[in-house]
Amino acid sequence: MRTCLLLAALVAWPVMAAEPQASADIASTDPARAWELFLDKAEFEQAYPAYDVLDKVGYRPDGVDAALCREHADALNAAVAAAPVSIVLRRAAMLCAEAVGDDTGAEHALTALAGLAKLALSQASNTINPKPIRVLRPDDAYALLHASGLEYRYDYYAEVAVKRYFPLVIAAWDPEAKLEHHLEFDYIDTIQRIDRKDRFSGFPFNRNQYVDAFVDSQVKANDILGLDIQAVRDAIGVAATKDKVAKLRVTAERGGIQSALNWLSLCASKPFPGCGDGFVDAVLPQAEKQYALPMTLLAYAYAEGVGVKPDAESARQLLDAADKRWRYDGATLTYAALWAINHKSALPDALRQRLVQAQARGNANARLLLIREKFVANPKAAFDDAEVAFLSEPKHNGLGSGYAMLAGYHARLKHKQETLEWGKRAAEAGNAEAQSNYGLALLDGDGLAADRVAGERMLAEAAHGGDTWSQRYLASLSAQQGRWADAEGWLMAAVDSGDIKAVLFLAELYEWERPGVSGKVDRAVEIYRALADADNVAEGRRRLAVMALAGRGMKKDPGQAKQWLLADAEKGDHASEYMLGMSYLQGELGNVDEAEGTRWMERAIEAKEEGAYADYGYWLYYKKQTPQSRSRALELWRAGETIGAAGASNNLAWALCTSADAAVFDAKAGLASVGKMGNVESLGATALDTVAACHAAAGDYKRAAELQARAIELLKKANASATASSDEDDTRGYRDRLALYARRQRYIEPVVRKQP
Repeated sequence: MRTCLLLAALVAWPVMAAEPQASADIASTDPARAWELFLDKAEFEQAYPAYDVLDKVGYRPDGVDAALCREHADALNAAVAAAPVSIVLRRAAMLCAEAVGDDTGAEHALTALAGLAKLALSQASNTINPKPIRVLRPDDAYALLHASGLEYRYDYYAEVAVKRYFPLVIAAWDPEAKLEHHLEFDYIDTIQRIDRKDRFSGFPFNRNQYVDAFVDSQVKANDILGLDIQAVRDAIGVAATKDKVAKLRVTAERGGIQSALNWLSLCASKPFPGCGDGFVDAVLPQAEKQYALPMTLLAYAYAEGVGVKPDAESARQLLDAADKRWRYDGATLTYAALWAINHKSALPDALRQRLVQAQARGNANARLLLIREKFVANPKAAFDDAEVAFLSEPKHNGLGSGYAMLAGYHARLKHKQETLEWGKRAAEAGNAEAQSNYGLALLDGDGLAADRVAGERMLAEAAHGGDTWSQRYLASLSAQQGRWADAEGWLMAAVDSGDIKAVLFLAELYEWERPGVSGKVDRAVEIYRALADADNVAEGRRRLAVMALAGRGMKKDPGQAKQWLLADAEKGDHASEYMLGMSYLQGELGNVDEAEGTRWMERAIEAKEEGAYADYGYWLYYKKQTPQSRSRALELWRAGETIGAAGASNNLAWALCTSADAAVFDAKAGLASVGKMGNVESLGATALDTVAACHAAAGDYKRAAELQARAIELLKKANASATASSDEDDTRGYRDRLALYARRQRYIEPVVRKQP
């Protein structure tokens, strides 16, 4: 009887416009507000353990233990108070009240449960890449099915990598409509919002930690949900397609949806003899139960001949049958998405026609796929007015996909203002790439008013959405300000995703043993060696070479350093060429060998290796110190500037603005060079020192003093781990220049005579 009452309550539940009374159970009167308050105030340490009460009251999908409900009534009430947005706890409270004959309590629990359930179902979307339904724990997702009369069929994780969300998809059967619904839920973003005490709270890596914890616990419990995603992750970690399939095969045979899907894709796109052997047998048991997604995978296998002789008619029949059971043409849409992933060519006519027919029935997802297909066939195609109107509808932009398509379209046409406008909408809807692009535009003031605070906030959203560039950028900003622990925090998710630049950045933090980070120099050496040996990353060998030359983290060994650099330089790695050349010029490999050093440096310059312009020019200008070498240095820096080498611009600007040589000094040209170094708000201490010197050289002493003061503060923060005396030494020259600017004098670099 109670289930019928709940369904009636779900249908009749009103939208509350007014602020509820403080004495009321806010989940009963305004569940959306209850969620807002919960996310703002709740503590993970209280909310998550509240679910332990479910075992205490003997909760199961179809009931509870009345005696245990009486015994643990206080604990159940406390649990509901600790996690008032939990659907499963509200359902347990309702069932317990019914079991002990508490009609008033049952009605109260029913009202709260109905409100929370209706709010959750209102978040369900048929769009591609929807924003998932927010829950506190997976238990709530399954309880929602029981509460709303849907029947569980199977489940799977929609993604392998953690982004803003880690959607759990539950395929649920509607016995009245005779249709399969695929509902996406997420609890990872909720946890990240209420976990305020973890070392990585507030950083994307916190999400990774919880996903890994859930998957690990499921693997230990032999739960196919965790085993499935772990098998896919293991397959990603091996190189050969045969080895990937071997990792996926066992779990797919046990019913793992993602394992089966990835196995099918591999054999369709990179087949090898025997690739699909056993695939049909693995998927068939679930397909015979008329589970729509396995039926779709089986149809695709017949179409592509994966593990079975190609049979277009069997594929069509299976796809027709799956579409009849999968709400909103889910089978056709999934099949089309699989085709797009595995083929570079346009959709087959028969598949295109299915999408056209679905579009005619009002299927927005089919229309979206056809719009994308239009640009696959003709990358220079244009949106018509109807397509723009369709893509800009809010209901098609749960995560901003439509807005992002429009932004990308205008970016291709170089329509800057339209790109920014659509990009902003996509960013506000949650599209991580758009958030990254728009955040950078805000930082740089590119096409709109510069707003550093808003820009960094937008980049943080992008970072939480899985954008690795934003994660690295925020780490860089943190490092510039001496917030080393924050730099590590921003990097960890990117490192977890295998981003090599992030791994190198993290290792650098460990190499210099920055305060607050979790690794030391020995860990840096381990990382560099792993990159060099296992991943064949040349930068790993270069870092090891630098450490070997300095004797940092290992015994000083110029011979080994030379071998590391030669290994890649001889293969044409230009960064290694330039580092090897500098090592010869500086005598780090023994005696100074200018001929050999120059040979390698010129090879790097010819290849336009950015670092070579700055460092080779520096050696020529300050070390060799002949009129010819100084002239060559200026030429190199100017050439480097033309290809965007910021280090070359910095060195050129410094020379132009601080030189005592009238033939070199040129404040106007120096200012032009610092203008090419990037947004002044994003520059580090060394670059700001140069910018300040150029403003002073041009007579703008007020601006010079402002920038120099900022450079000093950045340098102090960056050197937070240094002793007081060394910090004094580091900032002395900066402070001396600040004093000059206060006296309205430019800085003139002393002429240092070459040692005989």
